[in-house]
Amino acid sequence: MTTDNAQELGLLEQTARDILGDVAGQDAAKAWQVIASAELPFLAVPEPAGGGWLGAAAVVARISGELAADVPYADAALVAAPMLAAAGLGLPTGVAVAAVVEDATAAPDGDQVRVRATLYRVAWGESAERIVFVAAGDDGDVVVSLDPSLAEVSSGRNVAGEPRDRVQVDAVVSSSAVAPAPAEAREELLRRGALARAVAMSGAAQAALSASVRYATERVQFGRPIAKQQAVQHALAETAAEVEAMRASSQAAVDVCADEGFLTPRALVAVATAKAQAGASAEVVARLAHQVHGAIGTTREHPLHRVTLRLWSWRDDFGSERLWQERLGRLALAGDPWEEVTR
Repeated sequence: MTTDNAQELGLLEQTARDILGDVAGQDAAKAWQVIASAELPFLAVPEPAGGGWLGAAAVVARISGELAADVPYADAALVAAPMLAAAGLGLPTGVAVAAVVEDATAAPDGDQVRVRATLYRVAWGESAERIVFVAAGDDGDVVVSLDPSLAEVSSGRNVAGEPRDRVQVDAVVSSSAVAPAPAEAREELLRRGALARAVAMSGAAQAALSASVRYATERVQFGRPIAKQQAVQHALAETAAEVEAMRASSQAAVDVCADEGFLTPRALVAVATAKAQAGASAEVVARLAHQVHGAIGTTREHPLHRVTLRLWSWRDDFGSERLWQERLGRLALAGDPWEEVTR
């Protein structure tokens, strides 16, 4: 990374912190207006001459996780918007999210297209302007940009209270909302989603660590801060190690995907490692953060739950750690394990 790029990313990070910090606690629709007005959701969309800035979008996604922003920034910027752009479909001004679905179909219906699908656990599905997914068409896969108002949406929540909706659609949509899918679009969408969650989880884990260090320093017991107790020091050290593992693996995956795209063998190893590491570390970070905080950390009034509940919830989005561990295992067994881990 050049000095100029590092400075630009540093400036972007501070800008993102200011914007996301200002909208914290606001109505989600108003918060998204502020974010969209700064064009932050389109950072990873390729420019007409090629390029794009995946690393920049990842920086903002990490901060959105750290600040527990009540907007699906990572879903929009790292998954939905790039998939829409790659398929030549229009970019919405509102929230766009993406979903993984196995049995969606899209068939011609006059000069329009009939889309049938059931999407589960769609992040912010009811309030999104567009839901992006890949469906099976008559001549191959297609990318669908669905208006949720055409579907039956059943509201749901994950344990963190974030929208996770069931979307059932059997409707005729405009042909302009459907386009031939790029090669391996299903796999790319899954990998993009996994990376988006891994990056956001690294931010949430950092927030849990920072809160734990701050609380351990401020909380006095038996005449001294609990941070002086060896057991607490060990808990903080273990938490810091897990947070760094999450950060390093997710950043490595961002770097590989920015250089090579999402569909190379190295990208698969990097994304699978990042998501598996994020899922495994999330349990440790959340558990130790609550142990350090004690009873106060379990109360609704304390902000710790805003990141720890997200860590628990995001583990299963776009594939659990077990799914990605199994994919890594199959890769290792198919070839030279040492070659796989040293790519």
